[in-house]
Amino acid sequence: IVIAFVLDRPETMQLKFEEQSNAIRKLLSQQRVLLIVDNLETIDDEEIISFLRELPAPTKCIVTSRHRLDVAYPIRLQGMSEEEARLLINSECLRHSILISAEDASQLLKRTGGVPLAMVLSIAQIARGFGVKVVLDHRGKYTDDITSFCFHYSLEKLDFNERKLLMALSLFSEGTTREFLGEIAELPELDRDQGLAELEKLSLINRSSNKFWMLPLSLEFVHAKMLEASPEITSKLKHN
Repeated sequence: IVIAFVLDRPETMQLKFEEQSNAIRKLLSQQRVLLIVDNLETIDDEEIISFLRELPAPTKCIVTSRHRLDVAYPIRLQGMSEEEARLLINSECLRHSILISAEDASQLLKRTGGVPLAMVLSIAQIARGFGVKVVLDHRGKYTDDITSFCFHYSLEKLDFNERKLLMALSLFSEGTTREFLGEIAELPELDRDQGLAELEKLSLINRSSNKFWMLPLSLEFVHAKMLEASPEITSKLKHN
């Protein structure tokens, strides 16, 4: 219905429901259209997912998701580089007419792991009168709304093995290898590799060659939220 409305084809909306899909596909095949779907992981309707996977040429679609998708041209977004992050921090400070020291900017970059949303909202809090130290100390804690927004939904999807691997990885601030994670989590090779693949798909962990690591926000959220929620796993991992 939204596509028909935007393309100014109201007659399509008058068709029977089962006829609308074919009519929309025909419209999309007749002109260049760019569809943008945000937060695809929140859509449970399989018909919509199937529709997006089978879009007719020349229509294209940009999809954002916190999950990795099996698409033609995936672009994985990670934290900004230091140079990019500092440009964003300076731009936001200028927009809010505030100044923060170079040292505070460095701490903000470190605490947020270069995640743009976390940096933008942190500076907005400073501009509203919160002390820089208060914001920096608060950023990354599991009670933080930004962190919860970024990670809570994905964590709910994890099974027991995936939780064990994520907790194990959170014990290493600089990351560690696939083999060592499997040893600590006491998982056979197949379960280990499947779990790591799913965690990477959910963007909860990152991989460089054979080394897995987590952003600072992810590390602190896992420590504060998951380790408290699963004390039996926590105790075993720390003992190992």
